[in-house]
Amino acid sequence: MIKSLPVMIYFLLFFIVNPFFAIILLFVYLLFSKENNIILSAFACFLTALFNGLVNSTKVPENDLVWYLSGYLDAGKMPFLQYIFSFGLTGTGKELGFSTFNYFLYLIAGDNTKLYIILYSFFAYSFLNLAVLKFGKSLNIPKAYVVTAVFVMAFTPFVFTMSAQLLRQFLAASLLMYILVNKLFYGKNSILLILCMIFCHSSAIFFVPYLFMPFLKKTFSVKTLLLLCGIFGIQIIASIGASLFSGIPLLKYAFDRASKNTVFELEPLTPAKIITVVVITILPFYFIYYLKPLFKNNKGLVHFFNILAILSLFILANLSQAELSSRFNFYLWPFFPFIFLIYAWYFKFGPIQLQSIIIFLLATYIYYLDAGTWTYRLGNGIFSNTFLNYL
Repeated sequence: MIKSLPVMIYFLLFFIVNPFFAIILLFVYLLFSKENNIILSAFACFLTALFNGLVNSTKVPENDLVWYLSGYLDAGKMPFLQYIFSFGLTGTGKELGFSTFNYFLYLIAGDNTKLYIILYSFFAYSFLNLAVLKFGKSLNIPKAYVVTAVFVMAFTPFVFTMSAQLLRQFLAASLLMYILVNKLFYGKNSILLILCMIFCHSSAIFFVPYLFMPFLKKTFSVKTLLLLCGIFGIQIIASIGASLFSGIPLLKYAFDRASKNTVFELEPLTPAKIITVVVITILPFYFIYYLKPLFKNNKGLVHFFNILAILSLFILANLSQAELSSRFNFYLWPFFPFIFLIYAWYFKFGPIQLQSIIIFLLATYIYYLDAGTWTYRLGNGIFSNTFLNYL
């Protein structure tokens, strides 16, 4: 820690002057540094998370974000218990985790909604980035690949564009990735984080049972096959669950949503997105079964990607339900940096290849800020803004 302190101070000062070029220089420094310093790698996780928060703070409030900011500001109008139990569309307190998170952020940021978005994004992206870091550490993957994968997580546009739009689900997805790595690779149950996750977004309940199914640690079993087949009867199973848990609002709500053909503003998945679902699922199993067959004995890795397979099959089984398939498709993209990491490591991408990938991603990221669905008051300011300009 002491040895890393001068370097971290230098990059923090540079970040204050120019956040964009500071994180690029930090990436280059870590890529070429021969020292395998976990402290500096963690520092990169937090600094890129803060940068994404700064960029998100320039987003013009539209659609869901308008509602979220209005709900956040309500935290200043009522006491804690009244706020957390009245937050949400139904006002039944099913989002206690997210409303509690909001309330404590309000104690820090007050009515400053820009600061709220910065802090929210920082927390969510920190969990995502740290999950990649811990995943790589558990597999003893060299630092250069892990740091690159952290930057891939930070600047994949399809992850970023939902970070300041679907606030509850994005926070739940961030917690999910951290929980998966903690449980499957380090044996930590993270019960408090699991509760926070499902009380941020009820859809996250879907993943909880799979965390504790030991047969998913195996590459194939009859139980796994039956489980995958059962996904195609999810509406029947969910309707039974809605009856069994009718007295628990959060569970009843989740099961009700899964048991019905939903009609919502989300559009059906395009053929390109469906192909992406299939490819993202196939790649890790191709790696485990064909490229690196010894990894069939790595129970954490097999379990991790079995959960990805279950998620993908669930999406494909519910293409007729636009809301359900689109909603769960959002959970798919955070898996991508993990897949990138194992492939970059296996094929021994060199520094030039890793730099080229990050340059391409940054270019795509910047393009999306200007030409994507949402509007950001940023423009060329991403290259010249100081930290204070964002605030």
